[in-house]
Amino acid sequence: MLYPGEDHGNQKAVAQLDYGMRLMRWIDHFLKQGNKDLPPHKLPHADNIKAAPKEKDAA
Repeated sequence: MLYPGEDHGNQKAVAQLDYGMRLMRWIDHFLKQGNKDLPPHKLPHADNIKAAPKEKDAA
């Protein structure tokens, strides 16, 4: 998964949240439920996450 504006590691809270939710879903899907197929790409929370407003340059 690539997050805009992120390099190695996630510094932005929105990317950290998305990564954490995907990791928890992966663990639940494969380890707890024992599924072999891939879960859907889209997460239920994806439409509710908005990027933080960009800070304006101090003039």
